[in-house]
Amino acid sequence: MTRSSRNSLCRYVAGAVAEAAIEDLRVNLFNYSGFPQITVSCHSEDLFDIALSWETHQTQFQLTDAQAKAAVRKFKSGTGYERSIFDKVQEALAALEAKVSAGRRGVPIPASTL
Repeated sequence: MTRSSRNSLCRYVAGAVAEAAIEDLRVNLFNYSGFPQITVSCHSEDLFDIALSWETHQTQFQLTDAQAKAAVRKFKSGTGYERSIFDKVQEALAALEAKVSAGRRGVPIPASTL
């Protein structure tokens, strides 16, 4: 895969992650106003590093190439979110919400969750 097509795939992965985040928002709502920034890095051929950020807080997770491509196919088809990545997105969003909430209360965030 060329560098250009890999970068294009990264953008679609961000869209697929956003689609799953929107589904989580429909069901659970976020405890902060707005939508997290989604950053996708594809430094290797096998993994996509995903970061979700809100203000100064961030969580991260990875998708395999197969997971990312399945999510992109579903995203491009316009038929909703990819179930196989939903749990990872939901867990990352929950961790991000915990960090935002702790930050608002002035509670130190454990290093294990950074």
